[in-house]
Amino acid sequence: MSETATLELLIQIRDELAGLNRTRAGLQGAKKDAEGLGTILRQGFGIGTGMEIARRGIDLLRNSISSTIGAAFRLADEINDQSRALTMTGEAYQVVKRELAAAGVEMGRFSMGVAEQTRSLAEARTGAGAAAEAYKALGLQASQLEQLTPEQRMIAVARAVLGATDKTKAFQAASAILGSRGGSLAQLLNGLRNLAEN
Repeated sequence: MSETATLELLIQIRDELAGLNRTRAGLQGAKKDAEGLGTILRQGFGIGTGMEIARRGIDLLRNSISSTIGAAFRLADEINDQSRALTMTGEAYQVVKRELAAAGVEMGRFSMGVAEQTRSLAEARTGAGAAAEAYKALGLQASQLEQLTPEQRMIAVARAVLGATDKTKAFQAASAILGSRGGSLAQLLNGLRNLAEN
């Protein structure tokens, strides 16, 4: 995520928090007013049950807002941590996660594929070995892939497999690059195809 986008996101979060804090302060004021009115009504007229219900409703609302704010921050932290671990922007991470989920692929499977592809790129850099042969079989050059982001590299492998004339050979090469076999690899490639199309 660029510094500008990060700054805009932080400003937006700050503004939202300021609004929530104002709402929270207003609710606390309303609670005090309700408690005071409840006390007056209870003392003067013996009325209090309705006010107590209102006070509890306000407390519930305030706690719900606090809970929602906490959950939003935890989600933002999770996205930030996971995107950094994959050397992706937060926005790219969210797009990848959404598209893969639509294809039934968990982000953990994608993360393993990225790790395995990073390993195979390092191996292929020498120009020898199974990884180098796998990249060659797909018509990909490790030196060019190293210039791409993790999600772009994964998409390049998926496109190469989908565009290959010998799908069996391409599938075996992708398996060597992404470290997966069978249905798991097919599902990941399908998810990456969806990502490439969107």
